[in-house]
Amino acid sequence: MKKHFLAIPYMVIVFAATLSLAGCKDGKPSDLLPKSYSFDLEKSLSFDLQKAPALGQITLSDVKLSIDMDSALAANGLSSFTVSKVQTRSVAVNTETPGANLDAFDSLALFVTASNLPEARIAYKYGIPNDIKSLDMDVDDVNIAEYLKEKPTNLKIKATLGDSIKQDMTLNANIIFKIDVSRK
Repeated sequence: MKKHFLAIPYMVIVFAATLSLAGCKDGKPSDLLPKSYSFDLEKSLSFDLQKAPALGQITLSDVKLSIDMDSALAANGLSSFTVSKVQTRSVAVNTETPGANLDAFDSLALFVTASNLPEARIAYKYGIPNDIKSLDMDVDDVNIAEYLKEKPTNLKIKATLGDSIKQDMTLNANIIFKIDVSRK
């Protein structure tokens, strides 16, 4: 009788292990994930801005945005998935340049550009108050997955200046992208 009681826990463990791997292809845990999945990817960029006496709408800077989607998928255990949608979840902008602030800016906007695709705005902020060194931008509901296929993708910052930029400064942008993926 004692041997039967010892066999029951062993059988339960074997059954549970078999059941957990039953839906897996090649026994990989990523196969237990649903047919579609989302995760966040964070990128930090810097824009170097020169003194600018001009007022009105100007393009301040272009930077290269490089996201290796294959590496991002692998890092999240999603190599068997393909990217279906990329959207901007949040953008935080700041300057750490001593003596600089965002006073010159009435508005800021971030755009992605790629060959053979129209420029797409991904974030913006209008009515920027004085005496601030950082701000959270509003984001646009636009899928930029096709833009990110071009390596690197260009990210452009445009502004409306209500005052001149009085000194050289660096703007830092912390961007969080929401990546939607589905099984290949």
